Amino acid sequence: MADAAARVHDSDLRPFPRHCCNLDLQYLLSPLASMENWNKEWLPHVECPNCNFAVPFQNEIPVGYFHGRQTEPCGRCGKPFDWWGSILKGIKENFMMTRALVVIGARSTLFKVVLDSENLTKINLTDHGVPADAKILSVDYTPQTPMWYPTEILGNRPFKYRRERLVSHILELYPWPVETPLKAVPEMVVNAVWLVPVNDDESWTNLLDAFIYYIHDEYQSVIIPANTAVECALGKLLGGWLTRVASKDYVENFLKDGATYGHQLNVLLPALLTCLNGPVLRDDLRGLLNRLRTLRNKIVHEGTPPVKISKDDCAEVLCAALFGVHYVQLIKPYLDPVAAQSDF
Repeated sequence: MADAAARVHDSDLRPFPRHCCNLDLQYLLSPLASMENWNKEWLPHVECPNCNFAVPFQNEIPVGYFHGRQTEPCGRCGKPFDWWGSILKGIKENFMMTRALVVIGARSTLFKVVLDSENLTKINLTDHGVPADAKILSVDYTPQTPMWYPTEILGNRPFKYRRERLVSHILELYPWPVETPLKAVPEMVVNAVWLVPVNDDESWTNLLDAFIYYIHDEYQSVIIPANTAVECALGKLLGGWLTRVASKDYVENFLKDGATYGHQLNVLLPALLTCLNGPVLRDDLRGLLNRLRTLRNKIVHEGTPPVKISKDDCAEVLCAALFGVHYVQLIKPYLDPVAAQSDF
């Protein structure tokens, strides 16, 4: 246990390295910047609010945040970089309607393609570097020549992407001219946003569902999977720890009928981490998770939240769920060193 805790405390409490990333958002987001180099993959990153430096985001919140270090010096400007503020800002702004997905590990692959001006063009995203087992979360098209629009052929189920929330690896496109005949070469940039699931962990799956609802502006639908992501992760971790002293049946009944999620979050968890000299969940973050839990209960038991959920309110509790899931992952070595070997 001591070794596991030591690994957590020693795990990257350092400032960002000066050359941790050579990306500049002003360059990346410029539609005219080095178009010849657009056949590439953008790695997950968040933006420094002071200098727009693209700080790499490797699908984990730095350990220092949960040990009381709310800010870290930026690798470029050296000014304080607030992980919570920067991640929340990215979720709220949701640039290009997909930037919020970055914080759950989504990547973007950009490439140029010329469509056949007279026939249907079929594009397989795997031919452009997107893994075959990736979930395609979003695709957008930007024409590079005027007077035409890329038109996607959807077949007999035109709303399937909206309903199923996942895009196919195969795209079928036709250049629709503003004027006939088409006078320009139909060249465009494709931006595919994708993510390869680490595993089928229920917590991760629910968190992904919550983020996908969010980018589709379905804010009430975010609440249940966002809350479930944290509740599931925490319940599984505490259940595994409690089975050391009681039978599985007793533990399940205890967590279901006695120490339900609210008691786990507000009583059992802080008591255990205090005794084990682990990082206790921040009060502000626990408060937001309690708010998320209350909204979930209102929706489940009454069918609707007490007030309409705004985009900003939804972004806050969604960000709290993200941090909550990462916190549960962080404290695994304190409660279950074996489970800590397999991260979600």
